Amino acid sequence: MKVLVSLLFGAFGAASAVVAGTKTMTSSAKDEGGDLNTSFSLPDGYIAVPFSMDVVLEPGSEPMTFNGTVTEIFAQIQSIKPDFTWVSSGSVSPSAGETSKFKRSKSKILCNVPSFSVGLRWIILKGYDYLKTIHQDCKVDAGPKKCAMLYCEIGTSIWMCNDNKTPISRDCGFIADYALDIIADEECQSRGTMGPKAWTNGQEFDTDNFNVIAGGGGCDGYRF
Repeated sequence: MKVLVSLLFGAFGAASAVVAGTKTMTSSAKDEGGDLNTSFSLPDGYIAVPFSMDVVLEPGSEPMTFNGTVTEIFAQIQSIKPDFTWVSSGSVSPSAGETSKFKRSKSKILCNVPSFSVGLRWIILKGYDYLKTIHQDCKVDAGPKKCAMLYCEIGTSIWMCNDNKTPISRDCGFIADYALDIIADEECQSRGTMGPKAWTNGQEFDTDNFNVIAGGGGCDGYRF
């Protein structure tokens, strides 16, 4: 695997509808990539479920639940609290012990996942950079084979899938590392109209019965 250098990009997120007077915020099903692409399919047997996060906006306040991708959620929160950042929310880096525990539990990567299209590697890298800034729970409802879309832009997406019969959560920064593993694996890279190794499609599994998928689909973008 080749060494990858993280690329940092500008502002994230897109405007989303906010439902006032409730502690649950819903997205307009749009991200930087556009409308949700409902014709796209996950690998065989997997079902898409909404992604949500519980975020404390002020010290001592009750958590609020936001739905959407992480960039949609960020936009929703900033519409309420314009000076919000993930750091200001109390997001802190996990301990070295926690990091070591989760890294040891990775098992295998499948490349060229059947029924799942390719996505742009640089978009997955952008999603990796963004998720690494969020040290809060990325969670998925009880499975098995339930997947929530964490990030999507230009027809390229990152998903977290739960194969347990109970809900599961992991630090979003940990989940980012799985996406990086996929785009760094040369077996998961393919040539396209934008050049060699521009595309990726892969699924990394964890011994705790969850996995991360990176590839195409989930929102409007290039036609592959």
